[in-house]
Amino acid sequence: MNKKMNFLFSVLFLAGCGSNHVNYVGSVPKNTIKVHLGLDTCKTIAQSASKDLVPFLSETTENSTCSPASYALALGGVVSASVNGQTFAQNCGFSDAYEDEFVHLLNGMNWMEEDNSLRSAVLYQQIGPSLAFDDAKREAMAKKYISSMVSSHDSYRDDAQQFFKNEIDLDLKIPALPLNGYDAIATYGALKLVDSFAIDADEKKNDFYLDSGEKISVNSLPLMGYEMKYYETEDYASLSKTISNTSVFFILPKDGVELETIDPYQAYLDYKENAETVKATGYLPYFHVRNQIDISKPVTQKDTDGKIQLFKKLLKDDQEHNIDISGGLQVNDFEFSPHGVKGESVTVIYATESCSFVPEEMKEITFNVDKPFYAISIYEDFPLFISKISNPNT
Repeated sequence: MNKKMNFLFSVLFLAGCGSNHVNYVGSVPKNTIKVHLGLDTCKTIAQSASKDLVPFLSETTENSTCSPASYALALGGVVSASVNGQTFAQNCGFSDAYEDEFVHLLNGMNWMEEDNSLRSAVLYQQIGPSLAFDDAKREAMAKKYISSMVSSHDSYRDDAQQFFKNEIDLDLKIPALPLNGYDAIATYGALKLVDSFAIDADEKKNDFYLDSGEKISVNSLPLMGYEMKYYETEDYASLSKTISNTSVFFILPKDGVELETIDPYQAYLDYKENAETVKATGYLPYFHVRNQIDISKPVTQKDTDGKIQLFKKLLKDDQEHNIDISGGLQVNDFEFSPHGVKGESVTVIYATESCSFVPEEMKEITFNVDKPFYAISIYEDFPLFISKISNPNT
């Protein structure tokens, strides 16, 4: 029987970029069995993150996705390194025990079981010399599973890329930040998911109707009278497909209902409370979606009382900088295929000095996902990715 193994480590990493060198103090949990997140602990965090991000899915008619999980990790990283951050934390869905909740969240999203894994990491990055980190404070933050790094403006993307590749095998490209020459502190929350079916699922062509009314043919998973959990309302029908450690939750609007009028995570919570076991026929489209979203609006509005002192737990004591959150970006890549699910996400929040910028008789249902839909990748009731799929073929 595998035992949980947590490794806390500190390393000095030298990366060449011209004559520049950087170092990082690193701390990433590695669990060989799953650590339960618990719905009660994470429900409000997930709701808050989903509320902030789901509106971005409606800004385009194309396929789009977001990661409440990497977003919550980045926000938790910001508040954990700051002083007087209670209001900020509450606005992010955390309670007064936000530091413990953050460590629990990060630890719970780090496990490896054979070929399946959910890995995550949080990184503080000093970009440029003016907002200087204190080495002793960096070591203290490392004990909470949070890494830190000092980089130049020329090297910060490569430095962060190599860190996340080393720690969680991330392939997703780190986004460029619009710093306009200003020194900054960047907080990254990154996530990598690999969860496979025990045996590759079947694949079949089925019809799918675009918003324009055009009918196309898509590769799908056929439902062959499987026993599945199902819930429907006047507005939508929903069904969850288990992979191994995670599930994909599909939300299909009823005829005449706009997809964007449905709150996908609330639909999942309602499903959890009311779902019944049914014998399902129909099909679920496979899809692959990639995107980048600018999350500056929600992250710059979290400090509603103006009392938070950002990154005081990292900066040198003689630093008297008035720092503001300037913006944020998120990049995502999520795929549902006959093999299972794969997903990667990076959320980065950057801050600069203030200058502004089962029943006895089962009901039988047919669940043909033949038009635009929502799909949520769920682990322990936490939404890792929420996707809006307009065309599974693109």
